[in-house]
Amino acid sequence: MPQRRRRAPATARRHRYHHGDLKAALVAVATEALERDGQAALSLRGVARGAGVSQAAPYHHFSDKEALLAGVAGGGFDRLSAALDALDDSGPPGDVLHAACATAVRFALAHPELFRLMVGASIPHRDAYPALETARAGVEDRLRATVGALLGEGANPQELAVATAGTWSLVTGLARSLIDRTVPAGRGHLPREAAVLEQVLAVYVRGLATPPPPRAIATRGGTG
Repeated sequence: MPQRRRRAPATARRHRYHHGDLKAALVAVATEALERDGQAALSLRGVARGAGVSQAAPYHHFSDKEALLAGVAGGGFDRLSAALDALDDSGPPGDVLHAACATAVRFALAHPELFRLMVGASIPHRDAYPALETARAGVEDRLRATVGALLGEGANPQELAVATAGTWSLVTGLARSLIDRTVPAGRGHLPREAAVLEQVLAVYVRGLATPPPPRAIATRGGTG
């Protein structure tokens, strides 16, 4: 009696490559594998198997695993950028910034492994991948525009750059804390984890929108 042929896993059947953009298909398979099994389990051979192509095929587009990871991370930034672009920016600037930060954190919570890759140190030579840097810059540009609208026309370039960096640091730090469950939710005066996101962002945006007090101008020779 002839042996029954084993069927390919559902993921492999769904992503089996037939024609079109092989690079995009490989990134799609790699992204799903990353989110399902984690970064350590991701390999070019496994991605080739999932796409239904030869083991050599991925090397026509990705020289090694780091290059594949860069493609996946770039795709993550593109998806986050699209989510930010879809937001309604016609409301008060503070509300728009709050919504943008919340959208980024919720993206991270929905795709924790992908977000870790996007903002982590797993791709040490990021400047070697222009597409990744372009995708990352797209998110940064969207946040910079939103922060700039809140600060107003009086903000100088340095203030805008610092505020944008601070906003991205808040987003990534808060996202990682919520993913790792290191936020002391429910203790002391902090709310439960479900409300941490909204309240932390509200405090941050309110502080960013409040102009600092005027600095005292020191005169030479003191006051005497």
